[in-house]
Amino acid sequence: MSSNKTNLKKLTAGAMMAALSIILERVISLMPASNIMDIRISLSNVPLILAGILASPLVGGIAGVVSDIVGCFISGYAPFPILTLAPFVMGFLPGFIIKNDTKSFVKLVLAIFVTHLASSVLITTYGLSVMRGVAFIPMLITRLPSMGINLAIDMVLVYLLLRTPVTKIR
Repeated sequence: MSSNKTNLKKLTAGAMMAALSIILERVISLMPASNIMDIRISLSNVPLILAGILASPLVGGIAGVVSDIVGCFISGYAPFPILTLAPFVMGFLPGFIIKNDTKSFVKLVLAIFVTHLASSVLITTYGLSVMRGVAFIPMLITRLPSMGINLAIDMVLVYLLLRTPVTKIR
């Protein structure tokens, strides 16, 4: 198979993962009614993580940026650059850490943990604290339970999806 066909398949997979992430983030997510601290339980990271691992780190990162920018416009607000960096990291970092070694459970768990630490815990919380004018530590403390739930869900789903034979991009 030529390199152009492979690249086209990877870009197509990245676009599909970005679209799936938008749907999971904007349509199918759990958020408390009075959500002052931006707490959300969502599956939207799973497609971005898979894009980074299965296609390439760059495709995963681009899928993250596209999903954030398009999702912002769909929801009716402007993208915030610090917050747009978080989904880029969510798509890029797992693929960069794993480097085609999807069979190692420990490496997969470590990659997803480090990615969540960088993206959800640090970048997103910092971006939200800047955007809302709220101190970082109080916002971090209120977001930790939902981030832990999202981390566990992402680890389980990504592990199970990578074990299925249909999750290969050739």
